[in-house]
Amino acid sequence: MGYKSNLSDINAALGVAQIKKLKQFVLDRQRTAKRYYSALQNFGEFIDLPAQPEDCEPSWNLFIVQLKLERLKIGRDRFIEEMKKRGIICGVHFIPVHTLSYFKKAIKSKENSLSVTESTARRVVSLPFYPALAAAEIKLVATALENVIRIFGKRKKDL
Repeated sequence: MGYKSNLSDINAALGVAQIKKLKQFVLDRQRTAKRYYSALQNFGEFIDLPAQPEDCEPSWNLFIVQLKLERLKIGRDRFIEEMKKRGIICGVHFIPVHTLSYFKKAIKSKENSLSVTESTARRVVSLPFYPALAAAEIKLVATALENVIRIFGKRKKDL
């Protein structure tokens, strides 16, 4: 808000060229997402995988898991640090808009004013994701995740 942004002619030309490749990009991303589902299917006690509605085909811009924080001894930020220590760079691509400084000021939002949104934001982690991500690289992500869970996960007997 408050800014006008225009796309340059060069960037527009690049965009038009990329659109011609869109179908293959989407197929590659769908393949990568399927590989993630296969590699992470056994971690349901500790993470929720993205929903897959049957009536649509996601284009898979990101692959976001939700940590079950009640099953972990660490929070999201520490989880990301632990993954990084194992060579896996994760991200946070969801920050509630009402918590950003501009909106805090513009709409005078307060912390915990949208508790479900804020709770979700504390649990979401974007795993490495791009069309050419190889099966072996996804296995590395899964192995790192398994290692973090082994160290910081709470088993049912611990609860």
